[in-house]
Amino acid sequence: MEKEFEGKSLDQLVEIACEELGCVPEDLEFEILEFSSSSGLLGIPGKKVRIKARIKADKVLSERANRALMFLKELLNYAEFKIDLKTNILKDKMQVEIILLGEDVKYLIQNGAETLTALEFLTNKV
Repeated sequence: MEKEFEGKSLDQLVEIACEELGCVPEDLEFEILEFSSSSGLLGIPGKKVRIKARIKADKVLSERANRALMFLKELLNYAEFKIDLKTNILKDKMQVEIILLGEDVKYLIQNGAETLTALEFLTNKV
């Protein structure tokens, strides 16, 4: 998600962008669209700064991975499956890979893996 912000100082805009996007400055990526100084009202100098800000892609991916992992853990625990989950974040493909391990994985892949396909569908909706 990208948003544009306008104000008088870059520091102020970074702070506002972090508040609105719900992140810390280290997770923010921004592009300066405009940076100008002009004489303002009554000859008092004024500044205008405009930026386009977004959360870094790898932070968004790790957040998605976390949500997906928690959803699957809760669902599989509720169904009383003995399955462990591991995640890999594939930054180059902008994907999250979830690996299922355990003795009950066989129940997810029987009948043409219909259950596994349904779990994948639901997880993508979270």
